[in-house]
Amino acid sequence: MSESVAVIVTGLNPDVVMSLYPNPVMDELSIEWGIANEIVHVSLTNLIGDEMTNATFRNNVSINMNNYTSGIYLLKLTSGSGIFIRKIIKL
Repeated sequence: MSESVAVIVTGLNPDVVMSLYPNPVMDELSIEWGIANEIVHVSLTNLIGDEMTNATFRNNVSINMNNYTSGIYLLKLTSGSGIFIRKIIKL
């Protein structure tokens, strides 16, 4: 069983703080966006470029990764504050 660890990331805009957890993930990846009511587009792709998830949210969202195969994925978050790309490990 993996341990849940919050990852705090700052991007191009020092006012943007987001949390991604747990990473590595087994079932559900939680994303908390630090700027209230800002629209954020999220895209999750595997390493060969297949898009697994494509959505838009405000504040917080969870991605169910239960049916995804184990491996490395790229999470891209796009907002008015910038573009943020993070590596997500699925166990």
